[in-house]
Amino acid sequence: MTAAELYRHGLRLLVKKDVPGWVDLWDADGVLEFPFAPQGRMTSYRDCWNPLGVQQPGADFVGAN
Repeated sequence: MTAAELYRHGLRLLVKKDVPGWVDLWDADGVLEFPFAPQGRMTSYRDCWNPLGVQQPGADFVGAN
């Protein structure tokens, strides 16, 4: 699968609201970055971040750097 195909596949999963399927695309060493985050907010989540945690009320990212 090319990078473009993987990107489109990931978007399709999100449109279907298949968050577990989308999370399965991530590598264990993946980094989620927000380069334009507001001042005072974290810009990088590594290691143990939990993308499924956003589905839980009051959840926060775990292991954020």
